[in-house]
Amino acid sequence: MSFIRKLFSSVSDQSHNLGDDQDDDAAAQNNNTTQNNSNNGKSVFSSHNTETFKSTASNEHSGARSNNGEATTSGDDSYDNTSRNYDTLTFADDQLNRDLTENVSEDVASYHRSTISHRSAIPKFPDNKLTDEEKKYVAFCVEKLKKVEGVDSKKIQTIAQNCVLHDRFKYKFFNPATEMDQDIGFGGMGATNKRTKTGLRIKFVLTELDQSTHMRALRRIGHTFNFTGDSQFGMFHTALIVGNWYVEWNDNSLAIVRKNSSSKAVFAFDLVIITKESDIHRCLDVIAKECCRWNGSVMYENRKANCQHFTQAVLEKIGIDFESKLKGAAKNYIERLKKYGVCDMTIDLTDKLKPLFKNVQSVTFKTHAELDTFYNTIKDALPSYFDVDEGKSDEILLKSFDRAFWLRKESSKASADDEPLRGSDNCCLCPFNQYEDVFKVYLEKNSVNSKYSLGNYLPEIPNR
Repeated sequence: MSFIRKLFSSVSDQSHNLGDDQDDDAAAQNNNTTQNNSNNGKSVFSSHNTETFKSTASNEHSGARSNNGEATTSGDDSYDNTSRNYDTLTFADDQLNRDLTENVSEDVASYHRSTISHRSAIPKFPDNKLTDEEKKYVAFCVEKLKKVEGVDSKKIQTIAQNCVLHDRFKYKFFNPATEMDQDIGFGGMGATNKRTKTGLRIKFVLTELDQSTHMRALRRIGHTFNFTGDSQFGMFHTALIVGNWYVEWNDNSLAIVRKNSSSKAVFAFDLVIITKESDIHRCLDVIAKECCRWNGSVMYENRKANCQHFTQAVLEKIGIDFESKLKGAAKNYIERLKKYGVCDMTIDLTDKLKPLFKNVQSVTFKTHAELDTFYNTIKDALPSYFDVDEGKSDEILLKSFDRAFWLRKESSKASADDEPLRGSDNCCLCPFNQYEDVFKVYLEKNSVNSKYSLGNYLPEIPNR
């Protein structure tokens, strides 16, 4: 943390208890109260310019594999065939291809500086402009990119440089000037907008795996969860929302920044809002450097370098404590994510709940109706259970599963399993959304879109 303290000013720790997402004004008001009540601890951002709330990654940093293939940290030594099978894998991901190749020139290492603007593609840097470590990072990343179907071989060196050189990474992925979306680009998240406050909002999110990643996960760890090829839904992994950008590490071994696809998030809560422009610059710089390190030296492994390890590593670098604040079922769920890389819709039962469900250790939900019945059974037998800390933690996780079913129902992949519990008159008995005719509004309640701009932030144009 000494590096972080040099990078950012110290402030008090203002973390709140884990809870549901809240709107910006409520969060800010809640934060002000906490600031007045506590000035103990340390944070990475400048005093009086940070709004920190709700929960938030232990300092246990689990890395992965370096260029020489050695594990950087100890961990579960159980058999992990992810890396062993990597040579035979390919990754078909049209969106990933678009994210990687959009506004990327071919591998030509020259350009006229006078023609470059913040909207321009930056050609490949010549090798003599790279450090020895950067050259290793580029070569390592090129091998990863060869596994992504459709990546243009004429651009692969340039794409690799964008992924592992932090100045290029910031320019490519954290550049409001290249965003056409008014909520992200100039006048929105970008240049100062009088309609929005300056701030970089960081959230932890749980999202459903896409189908191709889902099936690869089944092949890797299906035996662990007793999953079969028939399993079509309910596997999740973690990521971060940084402003209006979605930052994730997937089994393709690439740390990628996407345009915010947060509508697929089933679980989202605030970690911090950085409100000082100089700290916004520094924070994005730290995140970019950590992404580049993973892209240039780490291979995905279920038990040592999965999505939760990556998320935790990024949060640790910017000084955000997350996992130590988790409790109960939510804590157990994140621990399983760290262990296996993905999780299904399973909740561990507390001692109070086990007698209600034949003393089983956990319950897995295959249908929306099963989830609703589970919640209603608890509410009927123990009316105040969800009012205490232990129950609140369970409720947060159950709400995330519920949101996943509603998202599924909204999609083209909807099936009977996604239908909520219904009464004899066909009325909806979902405890989280009884008025299903407005479920779109319900889904928007946990929207993770930022209401903040980045002030005058723009990344420097890479030039070597």
